[in-house]
Amino acid sequence: MYKALFPAQPSTTTKSERLVELPRICSWDDKKKNLAIPVRVTQRQNYNHCNSNNTSNINSKRRSNLVPINLTSTRKVPSREKEKIRKDRSADKRGGGVCTYIKSSIDFTTIDELNDSPFESLWVYLRPNRLPRGFSCLIIGIIYHPPQDDDATFTDHLISSLDAALNKYPNAGIILVGDFNRLNYRYISNHFNLRQTVKNPTRGAAILDLIFTNLFHHYSTPQILPGIGLSDHNSLLIRPLRRTHKTKVESIFRRNVKPSMKSCFGRWLASTDWSFLETLSNCTEKLAAFQSLLNFAIEIFFPLRKIKQHPTDRPWITPEVKSLIQQRQQAMSKDPPVYKKLRNKVNRLNNSLRSSFFANKVKNCDNVASWWKSIKQLGGLPKKLPVSSVFVSGKEFHSTELATKINESFLCITNSLPPLNSQLENVETDPAVVNEIISKYHISPEDVFTKLSNLKRTKASGPDNLPSWVLNEFAMELSSPVAEIFNASIQERVVPVSWKVADVIPIRKTDNVKEIENDLRPISLTPILSKTLEHFVAEWIMSQIRHLVDRKQFGSLAGLSTTHALLSFFHHLYGTTDQSDQCVRVLLLDFSKAFDKIDHHILIKKMEEMAIDPVLIAWVKQFLTGRKQRVKIVSHTYSQDKKQWLCDLRLLPQIKFGHSL
Repeated sequence: MYKALFPAQPSTTTKSERLVELPRICSWDDKKKNLAIPVRVTQRQNYNHCNSNNTSNINSKRRSNLVPINLTSTRKVPSREKEKIRKDRSADKRGGGVCTYIKSSIDFTTIDELNDSPFESLWVYLRPNRLPRGFSCLIIGIIYHPPQDDDATFTDHLISSLDAALNKYPNAGIILVGDFNRLNYRYISNHFNLRQTVKNPTRGAAILDLIFTNLFHHYSTPQILPGIGLSDHNSLLIRPLRRTHKTKVESIFRRNVKPSMKSCFGRWLASTDWSFLETLSNCTEKLAAFQSLLNFAIEIFFPLRKIKQHPTDRPWITPEVKSLIQQRQQAMSKDPPVYKKLRNKVNRLNNSLRSSFFANKVKNCDNVASWWKSIKQLGGLPKKLPVSSVFVSGKEFHSTELATKINESFLCITNSLPPLNSQLENVETDPAVVNEIISKYHISPEDVFTKLSNLKRTKASGPDNLPSWVLNEFAMELSSPVAEIFNASIQERVVPVSWKVADVIPIRKTDNVKEIENDLRPISLTPILSKTLEHFVAEWIMSQIRHLVDRKQFGSLAGLSTTHALLSFFHHLYGTTDQSDQCVRVLLLDFSKAFDKIDHHILIKKMEEMAIDPVLIAWVKQFLTGRKQRVKIVSHTYSQDKKQWLCDLRLLPQIKFGHSL
């Protein structure tokens, strides 16, 4: 039997009213079975699960909101204002069945389409007054799996039942309990994100009585108690954890982008005379002046605003919806007509936004990764949380200390490699040579416009804070000044210092981060303009070494991917094994930190051996030297001080032409 304890309420029924005569459900010869119950996890309550053949004293032991029972003999059961739900065995079987009692104050209904099956399972929908954030209801499954029944058939029944229940009640909390008799439950728990919480024997030395739930964060480890009456199964008591601290609402900053302000910003760009950049002496000064003026205008036209965001907010929820919800809540007890009006308005707006999200992100999505990401958002699956703490040598690091430790760990990978000389190359001043460079590697405003127009509007910006959507949407107006800066960089073979910095985001490889070196990987966010210029340099380099590229090279080449590599591999594999008495031996190698440990001296030497233009080699050498990075773990939490950077003279950044070389 399973029993849930909610806040106790005084009973007004008489003794005779509390006694309910039940027919014989299960014989003494049958195996005792388990039942499941839901728990309201937002309040202090206990959850008791047990097998029982005598239920006359169960409810008298604890006050509970819901008591599922399996009876092994005819007994009187006190109801105490509880509704009874039962499912008997079919007539051709001896005894048996499942039964549960639910407190009348709880809104519940049986899921009839699931209870029509021949299996001993009872499914109930519950909607308590309060639920943990992110859960819409509770789905309770009371299960008994006889040891002689086929495991595969019963597993299919559980999977199809849970699928149907979640399809009908999305974002439901699931509590699945019962006597599973050594059923292999691994696939079920993995598929539905359920955790089996019983870890100690419940009958002799065997763990037969199990509890599965996706609400495992809200309960303690089950406590094993003596069986009820003459039952040979122990009881299980789960106590809810003390109410955790309120989930911290995140504050994020987003620019207030209005169509009217976009028009004003576009008119300002069109009226700005960028010819003053030509009067500046070098590339660094031109870039500094351009970024300073553009960032100043962005702050004026699109100021940052602070937005509160809860971690469980659905992706289509907007500040407008939150404002309406707040108004609705305020009117709930003061003005019922206004409350109903706002309630309907919130529902209509929420449904409209959700439909738009589905149409834009899912229905017409042709990218598999993006499609799965959107499906997970719609399904309310938990996101991967940012790295908040890590133990290093027995010490726990948080916040700024953690970011600094991660940064140092990422940089120590290349300590054994010699750095390149950071001294600037001598810039050629001969007019003939300069004109040759200009003619060979000239970037026109039209070329820049094409690149900026193809930028992803949602691409994360680097430390320069230039939004990608500004560069994309106003590509026409910005193409001329950007082309001037790009050409100056190539002609001078100089990469400005502000283009050599990166914000590094540590990404989890595993859910439980124990070691920085093995459980985290870095993602570098560099300035978007720098990456745009890298595109041009990569195209120039590839045009000079394309004839040297192996025919079986598939990475970093336009129009080719790992899919082509796999097709080529299996074509060779199948073609070879078609012949009689032939076999294929395959050696698979995984180089640890292979890309990070490239020696810059060897890289430059290889470029010289491939006869790449010295102008491009000099630019690449400048690009690789004097680089700096900082680690960003959450919004506005950086390694060391925000303005301090750790120098790294040996780490090869994530560049467009790096893999090709």
